[in-house]
Amino acid sequence: MLITALLLLASGISPELSVREGLALAERGETQAAIGRFELAIRLKPDSAEAWFNLGALLHREGQVERAIEVLSKALALRPEDAEAHNALGLIREQQGETELALAEFRLALARKPDYHEARHNLAIALLSGKHLAEAVRELQTVIRTRPEWPEPHLTLARAFQRSGSANDAVKEFREALRLNPKLSQARYRLGQLLEQQDDHSAALPEYQTAVELKPENASFHYALARALDRAGKKAEAQRHFGLTKQLQKRDRDNEIANTANRAGVAAAEKGDLGIAIANFRRAVEQKPDLADAHYNLGGIYRKQGSLDDAKLAFSKAIECSPTFLAARMELAGLLTELGDWAGAGRQYEEMLRLRPANLDARYGLVEIKARLGDHAGVIRELSQALALDPDNAAGHYNLGLALLRTGNRPAAVAEFKRALALQPEYPEARAGLQAAQQP
Repeated sequence: MLITALLLLASGISPELSVREGLALAERGETQAAIGRFELAIRLKPDSAEAWFNLGALLHREGQVERAIEVLSKALALRPEDAEAHNALGLIREQQGETELALAEFRLALARKPDYHEARHNLAIALLSGKHLAEAVRELQTVIRTRPEWPEPHLTLARAFQRSGSANDAVKEFREALRLNPKLSQARYRLGQLLEQQDDHSAALPEYQTAVELKPENASFHYALARALDRAGKKAEAQRHFGLTKQLQKRDRDNEIANTANRAGVAAAEKGDLGIAIANFRRAVEQKPDLADAHYNLGGIYRKQGSLDDAKLAFSKAIECSPTFLAARMELAGLLTELGDWAGAGRQYEEMLRLRPANLDARYGLVEIKARLGDHAGVIRELSQALALDPDNAAGHYNLGLALLRTGNRPAAVAEFKRALALQPEYPEARAGLQAAQQP
């Protein structure tokens, strides 16, 4: 039996275990690590519809819309009756403004699972977007009858009543949603607005106060509260919240300026205007020092220009801002290898593999580091892990054979050289390695 197969058995790797680990990680909020487990499950079992679905759902959560659509479509190709996948795809279509496609997906989900309350609620939201007000209200009322303890449909129904001009009914639904979940900050804010429109200022004030307490970083909440306090004659407190509003609005403006500068830097880099790109990326990180993407982009330009120490600092800063930024870790690992800091590069690859065990670029990068360090046991371990996921890599089997031969394990080395030759018969180095391993 080949060492790769033995390793798989010994480590207990299985697609089912990887999916379970992914779900547990996702529940704890460790999204990148969860994505890595689902990718590993797919490597081990490409027809695992469950792994494809969960990967797609997490990619959507991370904002990787196009890839999420592709992955969820793969899940549906494997399991067309999957109502959850249709619902997830519908959510993406709705957020993309593709209302008719979203409606179709939600209806497919309900056709497969008529009591799927989340899909019916999402259908109602899409109907509202498509200005099908009466139908949306009917769907929402159906959800509320079957799930009376769920606050979100009451919020959506309140929006529907607002659009139809039924302010009293909207107030009633906001209050019911807040009875079910008092911590809904947007509901507090919108209820306050409705009450103000009805000239019930004394009732609006506590709603704004609670909204601010629940979400103190929201500038709109502070502004609404400041106005309500000013109207109530509480001038000093109103001025305090007007001041906080200005601070938060400045923060939001700074963030927008930084993101705009970062986008301008990317556009300039694509045109080859590296000086302009650097100026924009620097402006972005000055405006928003924790903008990981701008630090990463800056590192890429510095590396292209040969300013390796500056590139190292920029990539390190990107990782400091976003520890799960895998592309930054990959760039830093390659740069550290180039600079001769093999141990540092190895640490980056190991962290990447903790998050994404199926990342073969990181795995093979770590193999190179182990080889440079003369760690033959490490080369065997990492190459075996890589080949368990990438069994048709002739060069990988050849290099594993070399490492096994260097540690004196001739039978296992022979098996690996033979595997390399089975995959690539015209492979002179593998044939020479086989002959060397077979010598007494």
